[in-house]
Amino acid sequence: MLGLGVAEREMAWQSNRLQEQAQFMSMLTHELKNPLASIRLTVDTLDAGGHEALAVRHQRIGRAVQDIDALVDRCVLVDSIEQGRVQLMVVDLDPEQLVQDVLAKFPTAQPVELMLADDLPMMDTDERLLETALSNLLENALKYTSDPSSVHVKVSSSDDAQSVYFEVSNLLGPGGVPDLDQLFDKYHRGKHTNGHRGTGLGLFVVRWVAERLGGEVQVKLMAAQRIAFQLCLPLTPHRL
Repeated sequence: MLGLGVAEREMAWQSNRLQEQAQFMSMLTHELKNPLASIRLTVDTLDAGGHEALAVRHQRIGRAVQDIDALVDRCVLVDSIEQGRVQLMVVDLDPEQLVQDVLAKFPTAQPVELMLADDLPMMDTDERLLETALSNLLENALKYTSDPSSVHVKVSSSDDAQSVYFEVSNLLGPGGVPDLDQLFDKYHRGKHTNGHRGTGLGLFVVRWVAERLGGEVQVKLMAAQRIAFQLCLPLTPHRL
């Protein structure tokens, strides 16, 4: 009987792995088709000598390539997470400068309101991982908000000055309130996505980064139909 139980658990594990692999391939195939189609269409207009401004066509190709590059990077990071191969590279960094750098990478972030507390403390943390988490939160907010100008990024410190809070909030979009209990699950794509593209990996990575850096991430509904994600991190990771 004991052997039968072990065999059943092994079969269940294999079944879950196969299901997850199929889910991953479906997501990857779907997400790659859109930027590739954009590149193909733009190249066709170049060959046909269309009247669209050359700079605009170059920009469209650039965005599509960036989308593919970001997708590959995210998948590589998730694989490294699953395999336990992500090592922390702790450096001394200024949270204000990091947020400014993240915002600069998003052309659509121009109307974003940035609120910075005075005298923010320096942090000893992994710059690449923190930048990835903040980029994912900002991308999520800009994608699902009903108004880009409603996106707010707030950075503050705890009363004891031992933690830094990064909060990204936005107005809820047409999809309404998401399923808060499943938002951070890998591959989760709820009804609130309302046709938007996505991998279902962004918020999964945010939660993993928060925990790896010794902190946590929370999501809450606010007044006036706003939703906020708050990333709380210690000035120094509790474990390296």
